[in-house]
Amino acid sequence: MLAREAEREDGNLERRRGQPPAAPAPPPSADALGGAVRRLRRGQGASIEAIALSVGLHPTSVHKIERAERRSTWTTLCDLAAALGVSVSALVETAEREAASVKG
Repeated sequence: MLAREAEREDGNLERRRGQPPAAPAPPPSADALGGAVRRLRRGQGASIEAIALSVGLHPTSVHKIERAERRSTWTTLCDLAAALGVSVSALVETAEREAASVKG
C-alpha cells in the first residue's frame, strides 16, 4: 500500500494511465510579491527604512520591490521574508492569495 501511495505522489501512476502530471502553478507576479511584502510589513507596523536596514538594502530598493518596479533575487526574497518574520513559502502564499483575490 505504501508503494502505491508513493507512486501517486510522484505522478507515476497517472503517467502510466496516459494522463500527464498536473502542471505546476506559475510563480506569483512581481506585483503580487511586492504587494505581499507591503501587506506583511504594514501589518507589523514596520517602516520601509527598518526593513531595508535589516535586509541591507537602500529604502528605495524596498519601495521599488513593493511597487513591482524592481524584481527581487532569490536571496533578497529570503532576506525580506526573514526580516518580516515569515518563511519564503508564507510570503509566496500571501502573494498567491493576493493575486487570486485580484482576479476573482
